[in-house]
Amino acid sequence: MTEKRAFSVKLVCETDLMMHQFNGKDQEKELENLPEREQAEKHAYRSPEGYLAVPRTWLKGTFMEAVERIAGRKWRAEKASYAPRVMVEPEWVMLEPQEYEIDRRSVPSPETRGVRNRSFCIRPIIRGWSLSFRLVTTVPDSADSLREKLEYAGREIGMGSNRPNGYGRFKVTEFKEVTP
Repeated sequence: MTEKRAFSVKLVCETDLMMHQFNGKDQEKELENLPEREQAEKHAYRSPEGYLAVPRTWLKGTFMEAVERIAGRKWRAEKASYAPRVMVEPEWVMLEPQEYEIDRRSVPSPETRGVRNRSFCIRPIIRGWSLSFRLVTTVPDSADSLREKLEYAGREIGMGSNRPNGYGRFKVTEFKEVTP
């Protein structure tokens, strides 16, 4: 068994971070009738204390996707080896700044009777963001190898909504070992 290690990590914005918390199919339909500010707020991720935050699942998810892509054909074994041995703390990672703008853009709607419609999606977009968290692991990789995977995630994958269009990309500006 490998010893538990922890790293203090800071990520900074390369591209804007877009949020879109899904509220359920019926609730999403009801949101369309609210003012834009209320719609955006309903799509924002907030901690139980009320601050604008990223759920740790986003950070672990982007890291794990980087592990899979880097591993290539042996991704299943790599994922099985990493997934239970990597943790992000805390559960909600506070964003700086604690404000967002409203993003309003046209998106495809579900097909109705063979006709493809479009509707507007209203959600928060955070510009110039940064966040700090702890990465805790028992994976035996070197600190440099773990950092490289996270840097790959920031450069190639990102986090949040609309990642295929380049949103949520980041740089790793701090990655230092700390007491677990």
